[in-house]
Amino acid sequence: MSGEVGIIDAREWQTAVDMRSGCTLDGIRPQWRQISEVIDKYPYPGDLSEEGNQWVVDVSIEVVRLFNPSLVFLLFANQTFRALFGGIDERTMAAESDRVAECIEKFVFNTGYEPFVIGTGGFCKLKGFMNLMSTDGLALGGGIPGGHIGIFSPSDKDLDTLRSDLRVVRLVSRDEFRSQFGGNDSFYQRFPDYYMELEDGYAARSVYGLPRNPDRSFKLPWEIPVSTHLKGIDNLTDIRPRIEGAINQGRKIAVILVEGWSLENMPLDCEPCNNHESWLRHGLKTQCHSIFTGKSFTECPYPPIFKCYDEDNIYPFSFDYSEPEYDTLGQTAGDLSVAIGNRSIIPHSLFGADITIECFARCVQNFGNMAVIKGRGLELLS
Repeated sequence: MSGEVGIIDAREWQTAVDMRSGCTLDGIRPQWRQISEVIDKYPYPGDLSEEGNQWVVDVSIEVVRLFNPSLVFLLFANQTFRALFGGIDERTMAAESDRVAECIEKFVFNTGYEPFVIGTGGFCKLKGFMNLMSTDGLALGGGIPGGHIGIFSPSDKDLDTLRSDLRVVRLVSRDEFRSQFGGNDSFYQRFPDYYMELEDGYAARSVYGLPRNPDRSFKLPWEIPVSTHLKGIDNLTDIRPRIEGAINQGRKIAVILVEGWSLENMPLDCEPCNNHESWLRHGLKTQCHSIFTGKSFTECPYPPIFKCYDEDNIYPFSFDYSEPEYDTLGQTAGDLSVAIGNRSIIPHSLFGADITIECFARCVQNFGNMAVIKGRGLELLS
């Protein structure tokens, strides 16, 4: 066993897997039963259900009661899937936002944890698609639309076409990007030959695209809202040391990420936090890298958009993330950390918590729940 255990609950059955190899383990051990019972008790209602965020709260209150961790991570993403794929209008979106605030209030009331709430940015109406399926090189547009695109081995014709397209905000080579931002070798081993940004509201038709048309896309903001009693939060990289300091003082902290909340619509008192390095505006994945490692996003293994290689064929349940980040807030702060979220893959791959419970869903298809136990979580449950 690699040191990371996954427990998958598909409602009719459960199984334990080695996260690194993906191989099934010989049953669910008795010491893991507390976790397996939680994911059995709280089946995930689905990405498009109105109850998706309530699931996060119910599971998190139960897990806090069982383990009393120093640090809790919550990720509320239900409103993303409903905004993009649920056919809801602006009035319903506003009501969804209010329900997230009620979920946070319920969690704080029932646990007493001090909330540190981060809005990851809002949405905008989808203006249209840019068709990149006919390029000579390989174009990758990511999953949920948000403007980050990677171009691999483009021809001169591709580059000329892209540079003349008014929807393209920026087209930068790997060398130009590294000269601007620096960073480690692992980051640039996966980096595309060209990095491209589209104007807000446009999405790419490309390899690794979406199997359905969204109504909206992410709007990548220059600043995002942060609601906390902790002071001195100007940049994403300030968050980790401030939270570590609070936990070292004996405070119980809940870091709560809410997709769809921006400075314009966050229903809590908040302050702006920079969501960019130079001209690059962060999406959710690079936000998580910077928040939970306390480092520049270029010091992490993964660029904003990248492709997978044969040698990455490990951690199959983590999808793209074959090189887990261990130097994270979740692995170092306090004595135990837990994460609960309804955006699959992101919580266990990027938060670094000792115990994670997340939905097991792909492309808005619901396959159940998954728990991941590692580090201090395995020591506790040994």
